Amino acid sequence: MATTAPVPVATQVPLMLQASSTYQYQPLGSKASSYRLLKLLKSEGMMLECELSLQSRDDGHIPYEALSYTWGSSELVERITVNGKQFWITDNLYAALQCLRRSDRDRFLWIDAVCINQADKEEQGHQVQQMGEIYRHAEKVLFWLGKPTSDMMSLAEALIHHHTGKEMPKDHRWEKHRNGLQQMLNREWFARVWILQEVANAQTADVCSGAWSIPAETFVLAPSLVQLEGEIPLHCKPVLEIMANSTRSGSWWAQKPDLRTLLRRFQASKATDERDKIYALLGLSSDQLDMESVTIDYQRPIDQVLNETIPHLLRSTSAIRSGLFAYHEVLNLMASFTTVNTTCFIFESYEARTTEILYPHLQTGEVISNAYALEYRSQRILVSADPALLLFEKRTESALQSQKTCYDQVMSVLDRTKKLGNEKYEKDLQVYSWGSIEQHVKVVVIRDRRNAIYRAANLGCDLVVEQLLKYFVFGDEEKKEWKGSLLAEALEENYTRTAELILNLIGPVDPQDEYYSNALVRAASSRRNLAVVKKLLDAGVSVNTRSDYYNGNNALQMASSWANESTVKLLLDARADVNAQGGEYGNALQAAASDGDEATIRLLLDAGADVNAQGGKYGNALQVAAYSRHTATIRLLLDAGANVNAQGGRYGNALQAAARRGNADVVKLLLDAGADPNIPGKDPHTQNTSGVSALQMASKWDDEVGIKLLLLDAGAHPLE
Repeated sequence: MATTAPVPVATQVPLMLQASSTYQYQPLGSKASSYRLLKLLKSEGMMLECELSLQSRDDGHIPYEALSYTWGSSELVERITVNGKQFWITDNLYAALQCLRRSDRDRFLWIDAVCINQADKEEQGHQVQQMGEIYRHAEKVLFWLGKPTSDMMSLAEALIHHHTGKEMPKDHRWEKHRNGLQQMLNREWFARVWILQEVANAQTADVCSGAWSIPAETFVLAPSLVQLEGEIPLHCKPVLEIMANSTRSGSWWAQKPDLRTLLRRFQASKATDERDKIYALLGLSSDQLDMESVTIDYQRPIDQVLNETIPHLLRSTSAIRSGLFAYHEVLNLMASFTTVNTTCFIFESYEARTTEILYPHLQTGEVISNAYALEYRSQRILVSADPALLLFEKRTESALQSQKTCYDQVMSVLDRTKKLGNEKYEKDLQVYSWGSIEQHVKVVVIRDRRNAIYRAANLGCDLVVEQLLKYFVFGDEEKKEWKGSLLAEALEENYTRTAELILNLIGPVDPQDEYYSNALVRAASSRRNLAVVKKLLDAGVSVNTRSDYYNGNNALQMASSWANESTVKLLLDARADVNAQGGEYGNALQAAASDGDEATIRLLLDAGADVNAQGGKYGNALQVAAYSRHTATIRLLLDAGANVNAQGGRYGNALQAAARRGNADVVKLLLDAGADPNIPGKDPHTQNTSGVSALQMASKWDDEVGIKLLLLDAGAHPLE
């Protein structure tokens, strides 16, 4: 059974055994027929001593036996010697070698864990492709079931008697025989996917457990001999059918199955490395196209293996014989994978029949049973010709990886729907579990493609958006409208990654389109959108465009108001007009003053911003800063030459804005800079919109605030 070898933990290797005493593999060489054989040296001693040698089928070969077994525990806990060096193996293999060793003769064996350098993934892939030949040319294949129980030993003795022509006794031992067979059939060996290839290619075989061995031809008779035929586990039946040459010709094996047929029959078989659920069956396929289309390569992760295999199964012309996979077959197959997340996208708009067939079974909590197979096949419901509708991703249990895969985001949609319900566009993008939630197979049903993308964007599911965008074909006008509206939706919800995807996946930007003008202004509001801003500028969208949708602001004003220093610098480098008037604040400097970010203000001043430019809600930058109570900003503006008594805007001047806001520190700072307390202003909060003094503005505050005293000390005319 080929699989990825576990690495022994440090505590398992005694410190006295240095690395230099550990067996080191030599390369197999360039010959495609090269392999290694293990000689188990004859002995009765405690230590198992072996020799490993290179062989080639081209040069003839030493007669050998091939071991078919399971790894059992992955820990390497037992030590043998190979060519005089230490070699660590699993407990189950150690038990097998102990029982297989002879005192009177050496024994040549092929054992995957020793004969394949499990640390060399390239060699592993090469040797796995030869395993059919290795088992086919073995003098005998040994099916090792592990250490026996007393009931298994009782059955073995009875079967050996039967093999010699004696009748099996039907006495008090009868029940022990039945129990013994049940225990054998429940051994892990029968459930492992690799044993199928090993059994099918065996010319002669023995079933072994402990010290006893039974010819496979005799073992396959056991169910009928102990009258247990009706109680054989389902996964054991096809193994028993091909275990003996005498029964193989009349079994499923004689039908020369291809990979599709094998996957349908053996999808529940187990493998330590789930890539072997494909690779092991590939070696059994009678279809040469299967071998040509699927590469055995242990350097590729499982999701890549599936992304190669499933499209082959869906598209191959050889499917005429065995039939393409239907939706339910693919999803049932993936439900058996424990290391892969699977997402299947169904588009109801043009796959209505598919949805009608699938939908009633999506929430049953069980994988679709064989009872539904005829229903699917009669409807000829197949997976779309585009395998991209199926997405396979390697599963990770790390909390740090949350939301890093499309499947994670699909799960978040499912969880959110369960918790909240009645969300925007909820019915247009719905997620269902295929079988139980533990099976990590999800079906995404799309009813309206536009709204499905909107919902995914609203939920921040950028990877789902990416998949949905890949699946749609857009006309020019439709593409233009969709990209703009989708981009606006993503930016409105601050989903930067989604916005970038939309720009990247649906063709060129039209710089004259208002969608992109609006998008530039909106994108400038978040420092996370720097890449989006750059892409829009590179596409030719005017850096000075104003958006009526965003209060008449331009991108520089929007970035300045949110203190996005890097975006401000990018816009200035793109020749944004630093003194452009209009919008909510009047200009970029006033917008920056409202936030009080000194770095942004310095950038604007260094770029030539007019510190006394008038306009906007608060008239000038100093009045904005005074109203916003940013003392450091006020000092910066005053140092840059701001006119402390400049008139205009909502309150008339900076001192009146500060007095109205009740900030004594700002009032004192302005007075110290020469603000005239007697210049009349206006109070937009009352009916009096002209001729209001700063002292009148401050009259709303209690005396302890100290503003009135500050103004009076500065020469303000007392109130009558």
